[in-house]
Amino acid sequence: MNAIVTQTIEEAVDQLGVLKAQIKALEDRAEELRGLLVIESETTKLSNFDGDLFHANVSFSDKENTCWKQVVELLRDHVSNAVVDAIIDRCTEVTTHVATVKVSAHKTK
Repeated sequence: MNAIVTQTIEEAVDQLGVLKAQIKALEDRAEELRGLLVIESETTKLSNFDGDLFHANVSFSDKENTCWKQVVELLRDHVSNAVVDAIIDRCTEVTTHVATVKVSAHKTK
């Protein structure tokens, strides 16, 4: 990792914003390419694809998701709110002092 060069806070904010915009563009392009591979795999029934530098494998699987919000709502219909709240409290881990940095572009005038 490169050492942080002495710079103004304004320069750091702008640099972070530019980097995040570049990352977003790269993530969007990666998702487009991923979608292309999925469509190709579904169409051709092939799962392995090779480029000059990389190999890609596309696989499909079933996924099970639990809607925990709905579980809690249904539990509240059958047990007291105090019991549900106690279970939630027992299963909840609190993390303190979490830093979040959001960067957004200035609105153009």
